[in-house]
Amino acid sequence: MDYMNEDRLQEKARRWQQLQTKRFADTRRFCFTDIQKEDMPAEHIRKIIRDHGDMTKRKFRHDKRVY
Repeated sequence: MDYMNEDRLQEKARRWQQLQTKRFADTRRFCFTDIQKEDMPAEHIRKIIRDHGDMTKRKFRHDKRVY
C-alpha cells in the first residue's frame, strides 16, 4: 500500500504551489509593496562616513564587516 499515490502527490503539489503563489505575489490586497529602496541622500552618507571614520573606534568594531 503506497503512502502517497501519484494522484494524491500531484494534488498536494498543486495546493502547495497555489499557497506559495499567494504568499509571494508582487502585490497584496491591502498591502503596499515597495519595489526598490530609495537612495540615501548624499548628506546622510557623508555623515555616516564622517562618524565612522577609519573604523578603528571601539564603538564600530562590529561594523567592520560592512566595509
